[in-house]
Amino acid sequence: MHTRSAPAAFTLVELLVVIAIIGVLVAMLLPAVQSARESARRNQCMNNVRQVALAMVMYEEAHDHLPFGQNGDLAVIPNSHKAKQNWFHQILAHCEQSALRQILDEHLAAGGESWWTPQRWQPIATFMCPSDPANPKQVTGGWSQSPGGSPENSQGWHGNYVACAGSDVFNPREDRQGRDRNGIFYADSDTRLAEITDGTSNTLLLGEIVLVHDRAVGTQRSGGNTSSQKHDLRGRYWNTHQGNSLFSTLYPPNSSVGDRLTWCIEEVQAPCQQLGADNLVISLRSYHPGGVHAARADGSVHFIADSVDLLAYNSSGSRNQAENPTHFE
Repeated sequence: MHTRSAPAAFTLVELLVVIAIIGVLVAMLLPAVQSARESARRNQCMNNVRQVALAMVMYEEAHDHLPFGQNGDLAVIPNSHKAKQNWFHQILAHCEQSALRQILDEHLAAGGESWWTPQRWQPIATFMCPSDPANPKQVTGGWSQSPGGSPENSQGWHGNYVACAGSDVFNPREDRQGRDRNGIFYADSDTRLAEITDGTSNTLLLGEIVLVHDRAVGTQRSGGNTSSQKHDLRGRYWNTHQGNSLFSTLYPPNSSVGDRLTWCIEEVQAPCQQLGADNLVISLRSYHPGGVHAARADGSVHFIADSVDLLAYNSSGSRNQAENPTHFE
């Protein structure tokens, strides 16, 4: 008579070893997966920058000049200034957004303000960097935090891409309106590509920033004033207010020097200075490790490292100062 032997089984020690091996493999694989995902997001962001830059070039071909940086002064714009548009609105028809442009035109013709345009809260993927966790930013402090607040009663969706105003602040005290800057886009600008005497391949056109959600709490900076309404204007397209859709090459990408606007919220990834209505400035920033994407006026897109030579990078922001076109990547 044969006795049946007990089936083989894992001991507790063997099971723990297997679990430990699986844990090690997962720990090794996770960074690779995250890196692959960021690489895909980075490629999409670069492609978006390229599409917006090409839309600007197509606008120039159609109108014989590039769109204005914003209409109206960069000093405080009164609410009586109905339009408050910027370059974003001008190129909508060249970004497969002709229907939205028509809605805006009809709204303005009826006496409305751009920041109350129907559908203004709808995100447009071409203008968003998928690496930015703040996307889509659709609500505005003071409106969105009010009882019943929603994207529909806020001042519009925000975007990650901004146009180059030059190599200095947007509106120094001697030019608070910001109408005579050395970049391509500024208040009521109408720059032609032929006027970029430094060369379109040496002059920056467009770049990316990171967004900060408006909220009811946080470190609000606004000229030393305090407010229960926490706003961050960076990337606010639909209510253009003091250059919030522009950037400067005064400071390097992802600079520790804070941006200066009328309203912004202090965050590690997007610092802001004590604020006022002049000497406004926004620097390029991103969540991509080591740098940012930017397009030049010839439509080419490049990744600019945080360690870029500052003199060469600063020079790339102006259009007509005959700088040495030093390679800055």
